Amino acid sequence: MAAVTVKRLAVFLLCAFVFMKYIVPRLGQEILSRCFGYIVSVIISYAIAVNVKEGKVQVSGKSVVITGCDTGIGNALARYLDKRGFRVFAGCLFERGEGARRLKAECSGKLQVVQMDVTSDQQVAEVAQFVQSAVTVSGDVLWGVVNNAGIIKLGEIEWLPVESYRQVMEVNLFGMIRVTKAFLPMIRRCKGRIVNMSSMQGLFSSAVSSPYSVSKFGVEAFSDALRHEVDKWGVQTVIIEPGNFSAFTNAMEGDSITKMMDDVWSNTPDDIKEVYGLDYFKGVVKLLNTGTLSMSANTLKPVLTAIEDALIDENPPDRFSPGNAHSKLLTWFFCYLPSTVTDYLYKLSYALSVDKAKGVTAAEPVA
Repeated sequence: MAAVTVKRLAVFLLCAFVFMKYIVPRLGQEILSRCFGYIVSVIISYAIAVNVKEGKVQVSGKSVVITGCDTGIGNALARYLDKRGFRVFAGCLFERGEGARRLKAECSGKLQVVQMDVTSDQQVAEVAQFVQSAVTVSGDVLWGVVNNAGIIKLGEIEWLPVESYRQVMEVNLFGMIRVTKAFLPMIRRCKGRIVNMSSMQGLFSSAVSSPYSVSKFGVEAFSDALRHEVDKWGVQTVIIEPGNFSAFTNAMEGDSITKMMDDVWSNTPDDIKEVYGLDYFKGVVKLLNTGTLSMSANTLKPVLTAIEDALIDENPPDRFSPGNAHSKLLTWFFCYLPSTVTDYLYKLSYALSVDKAKGVTAAEPVA
């Protein structure tokens, strides 16, 4: 939802007045026609108002911390914000890794790579202390924190150990909480921004990716609570809910999905393997490989500009949902259609692409 401002409220009221005063009366005198006209007037007025552009804050003198900059969206975002004039502290899991090395070599001198494992209290605290000292010396302010670091584990629930859920939660959710708490005092002093990376799978859960969805539902809950709590300090919290950008993440490129799933299957107990069967497993892997990458967005620009807007718009909306048409349609389907409909779509996609699980075929009817 877009932030309510005087400008947007004025635009909404003006549009509503024009529609109801001059357009609705032309629809006729029938009560239903009038009621329909008033409803449509409110919807159109709201749509116009929320798209009214507000001003932008000045980038000069502002720093931003980004987590998860080794690869993917985080690495691209560090480069993008560096070019836009921010002083970037790019948190990397491997400070001497290839991604960090290329950031140092290819970006401006203002960008600094920092060693930050978001699961480590010590490393996060050390980076916060380093950033505090750096901005104090330079006279900059820490304007934003972008909690981008994330991992994914794929597999059906019976195939995955509880430890897989812990690992994903530790990075995607608890890492976000840890980083936010460490940097919030600096953000509060300049009334800056916290930008948290969620996902469309933080809005609905899908088969074979339950650890990821569980963590992103947690991100949504944490971010909503944070937004309410820090509003009194003038700090704004914005959630980014990207669609399918899997073509730009290392976890999904090449044969990464197959390798991940093979590892999961090799560690699945034999009795569970027997119930599902190898043919079913191979069908799921094939569906993931073909469906995930074929429906990915072909550019990162929407998600990069959404994060930039979250940082520099004077009154950013609570949420941005960058993605291609397929991602937006899929999100709408699963958020607004009855579960009976969406469950049927799941069953249909599996029926067309995946063999039945061995245990389902052999199951005997219950007396």
